[in-house]
Amino acid sequence: VVKLLKGTVPVGIPYLFESLIKAVLQQQVSTSFAFKLMDSFFSYFNYTVPDKNRVLEQIKNIKGSFGYRLKYLQNICHLDYNMLEKKITESKEDAISLLTSIKGVGEWTARLSIAFYTRDLSLYPISDLGVRRSFGELYFGRRAKEMEVKMILDSFDAFRGYILYYVLAADRVKNMGVKI
Repeated sequence: VVKLLKGTVPVGIPYLFESLIKAVLQQQVSTSFAFKLMDSFFSYFNYTVPDKNRVLEQIKNIKGSFGYRLKYLQNICHLDYNMLEKKITESKEDAISLLTSIKGVGEWTARLSIAFYTRDLSLYPISDLGVRRSFGELYFGRRAKEMEVKMILDSFDAFRGYILYYVLAADRVKNMGVKI
């Protein structure tokens, strides 16, 4: 797997607001549907990263399968991102707690957004069904329980984020029909 993926690195999202938008849009849907939602959302902004005010102005014009996510996007527009970025540098876990106090941002969304923003994939939510499925297929022949994924990743200590990245990347490559 590492040979096949040689040279690939975890992708980061340079703007915290963008990372939160993408995490909210990915809530409780398949990866392919999440990409469609993100494409549709960003099309309203000419595929650029909008600022909070543009999102608030444009949200009433957004159509499609966004459902409750539009309200959650409004909620994250009211965050003080300078304060949140400072909180992330002080304590990522405290930043996660702060984010989860916002309606529509649960632990999964908070962890995912901070993981991609900081490129610290050790924060990636191991409760994610895709993570549990990928690890389960590799280690157990069934969907892994969250505690099983945690035990596996904890055994890799400082490399936990990279192991998670490579297992997920290998699973994605395999699902594209590439033999590994």
